[in-house]
Amino acid sequence: MLTVAGIVPLGAIALGMAAKLSHAAGDGYNYRETIGPWARSLFTLQPKTHLMTGVPVLYQVHAVIGMLLIAFVPYRRLVHMFSAAGNG
Repeated sequence: MLTVAGIVPLGAIALGMAAKLSHAAGDGYNYRETIGPWARSLFTLQPKTHLMTGVPVLYQVHAVIGMLLIAFVPYRRLVHMFSAAGNG
């Protein structure tokens, strides 16, 4: 059975692929100039929201799903990726 913990990562992957493939023709969309600096600004806690104004909707939705995935980590079994197996 597919749960929220399975749907969110699959949604992030599917939307990321759809966003990239939909802009693959021609020069495509250079997300390194807008989304990359925007993501770095989030990690430094100084968000530059103006960088996301001209970004295609698929990329924006992909970013929101990625943030939801990060928000779910403490509450789901995904938290186990941060723990190491040990012998007591």
